[in-house]
Amino acid sequence: MAEPDEMLGVEAIKVDAMCRTGVPGRYAAGDAATSVPPSMAAATTSGYLADAAAVVQRAAGY
Repeated sequence: MAEPDEMLGVEAIKVDAMCRTGVPGRYAAGDAATSVPPSMAAATTSGYLADAAAVVQRAAGY
């Protein structure tokens, strides 16, 4: 689900703190998951979080 940001005029995919979307096994990171101005550091960090969440989910057998 995309959440519009009226100040920046962009939409972002709604994710939790670990970049998980509402669909099991689906993650969003980087500019797709935030409505803040583009940032390489923020995109890289959210990518690492999404990867960590995916690894934990897979190891737990979800």
